[in-house]
Amino acid sequence: MALGLPALVGTALLIRSGLGGDDFQPARWLATRNGPSYGQSYLYAYPLPVYLPALPLAALPTAWSHAAALVVCISLLGLALWLWRSSWRNWLFLMTSTPAVYALITTHVFSCLALLGCSLAFWASERRRTPWLLGLGLALAAIRPVNALPLLAVIVWARRAEWQRLAAAAGTAIVLWAPFTVWAFALDRRWPLDYVAMLRAYPVAGLIQFVYAAGPIAYLAALIVLAALSLVIAAYRGPEAGVAAGIALSVAVAPLPGTYAAIFALPALLVAGRRSGYAWLPGIASAIGWLATISLLALNLAPAIAAYWYVVNSYPLLRALRSKPSSVPLEASQRSNQWQ
Repeated sequence: MALGLPALVGTALLIRSGLGGDDFQPARWLATRNGPSYGQSYLYAYPLPVYLPALPLAALPTAWSHAAALVVCISLLGLALWLWRSSWRNWLFLMTSTPAVYALITTHVFSCLALLGCSLAFWASERRRTPWLLGLGLALAAIRPVNALPLLAVIVWARRAEWQRLAAAAGTAIVLWAPFTVWAFALDRRWPLDYVAMLRAYPVAGLIQFVYAAGPIAYLAALIVLAALSLVIAAYRGPEAGVAAGIALSVAVAPLPGTYAAIFALPALLVAGRRSGYAWLPGIASAIGWLATISLLALNLAPAIAAYWYVVNSYPLLRALRSKPSSVPLEASQRSNQWQ
């Protein structure tokens, strides 16, 4: 209950102050036609089809829209992290005590959707669920293609023998986005060109800005390295470690405009927290994350840099699983083997 108190107080203050999902602001401009059109502001950070499903919420009165953004963010993030089968303690701790979550619920709804898509796609793939669920996850994950790249690489590699399921999932993702894509072209036939132009104007921070400045070839090489690292981890440490660690590493490759980007490293913390000897990791990482964020703010530095702290703490996924010691005494085991 003590951990949940900051979240409840923060939620009440956010609703009272009128802060909500900045992702909804461009959608509100589209819904009300009262603001910059698509392509006239870098706040349109996503392709035009992504905003169209949010128009019903964007058309609500401002206060209701902000409150809805808050509830949607918390719900989507909670479901996304729950799909990684962690303990309730670690799940609750990350949901209530991580700076990235507090940064996220005031801004980026679509990042929550993308993380949910990554979690759902991997969950459906590992449990051999219907390709429709896998396709739905891939469709949502595609909102953030850089963060979804490790997921796609590992799933295609791990399920390469199940090409029919993969084809059905890809077809599902295409079908789900097709109506919104057609709608987007009906609204603005130039939206792909506008989106490319906005990518160049979008603010890029963090270590990747040096690669980004070197040109598209250098950035493409960074994406290839990200996919390759995810596949190597998946080959030696298992698909779950490959996907979780790869999504965490994608934080270092994607643009880093805010602390919210660290949510893509939270699945890695949950997976690592299930391992023997690392149950303490989510709590310690969150506590130090707060200290790093507060220190950066005190020094008048960008707190987004603290997102790298969560990426670093995915290191247990690079290590081999520890084998649990047998509870059967050695003498009893030897006597049992004599009868075989």
